[in-house]
Amino acid sequence: MFTRELDNSTTGIYSTYIVSEFGALSITGTLGTASTIVYAIAMLPIAKVSDIIGRGYTLAALLVMYIVAYIVTALASGLNSYLAGAVLCWISKSGINIMINVIISDIISIRRRG
Repeated sequence: MFTRELDNSTTGIYSTYIVSEFGALSITGTLGTASTIVYAIAMLPIAKVSDIIGRGYTLAALLVMYIVAYIVTALASGLNSYLAGAVLCWISKSGINIMINVIISDIISIRRRG
């Protein structure tokens, strides 16, 4: 939980610097809005995929996608490649968050969730 929140807070700060290096500082507000929309939209399809192929496989695939997203953003030579990595990162973060909630709700009975 701590590392997830550390990641969420630092990537928002660093993305401003990265976009500034590419000369597109004016799109930082758009990136914030787009990340929220992608984050919200990606949850339902990922939850459905986890019903089909299983929770463990979905979580493993999302973790691999998360690592690939950070590799793409770290090696970005232009704004387009950075944005592609950022979208992959937003999708994978959304999926990991929903999968953690789904797995916890599968493990803990309804009576004990209160």
